[in-house]
Amino acid sequence: MRIAWLPEAGAHPTLTPISSKPSRVAEGAVREHTNGVRGVASLTVAVEDLGASLQRYGALLGVSERETRAVALPGLGAVSATVSVGDASIVLLSPVHVDAANVTTEGAALRRQLATRGDGVFGVALRAAGHAESRVLDRNRTHGAWFEIAAG
Repeated sequence: MRIAWLPEAGAHPTLTPISSKPSRVAEGAVREHTNGVRGVASLTVAVEDLGASLQRYGALLGVSERETRAVALPGLGAVSATVSVGDASIVLLSPVHVDAANVTTEGAALRRQLATRGDGVFGVALRAAGHAESRVLDRNRTHGAWFEIAAG
């Protein structure tokens, strides 16, 4: 399965079956990138209402509320919950009501994205082979998107 956001669906994700047909990408070295990335480790989604979003994702993915747990993120002025999808995770990230002056730059970016674009993808952690260097990619080179390479 893959997760897709369709414009007409708004903040509601949809699952799309992946074809069992052979990939259009050739096998072997052509699939290896010099940065060592091998796939997606996690997808962080900015959501206004964590409770409603957990219900939506739980229903979509067949995950019960007992399998998720909200965790406060001090300094960000946010709370998160993680839903597993195979060997990857979807991290739902929602602001909490705190004094905006005490929120980090990243917490402010979360609030700004929700105010201007609504619920949607906030960042992606890419899974890399063990020899790759873990690092945050320069946002000037990712068109402002938050990307991080996670080794191992």
